[in-house]
Amino acid sequence: MVLCPLTYNPLKDEIHKLMEGILSETREDGMYMRFHPVEAKSTIVSMQRAPLTADYKKDKKSEQSSDDQERATHLSDTVDYYAAWRCLAGIRPVDGDFD
Repeated sequence: MVLCPLTYNPLKDEIHKLMEGILSETREDGMYMRFHPVEAKSTIVSMQRAPLTADYKKDKKSEQSSDDQERATHLSDTVDYYAAWRCLAGIRPVDGDFD
C-alpha cells in the first residue's frame, strides 16, 4: 500500500459538500467523522468558528486575532484536508515493486 497525495486543493464548495456528507453520516462509502466532546473540544470549536461566507469561503477572522490560536480555524482546515485526502486520494495498493 502507498499513500497517494492529494495533488490539488479542492474548491471550497466541494469541501463543503464533502464535509456535509461526512458529518451527517450520509455518504454511500460509509465515511464519517465523530469528535469526542472533551478530547477534541478545540477541533469542534474551530469548526464552529469557521462559518462559510456567501461564496463558500471560510470566515478566517479567528486566524487574524492573536488570542486563542488553538481555537482558530486552523484545526478546521486540517479536518477538511484530511477528509479530502481520505475521500479523493487516500491509500491504494501497489502493483509490483516500489522504487
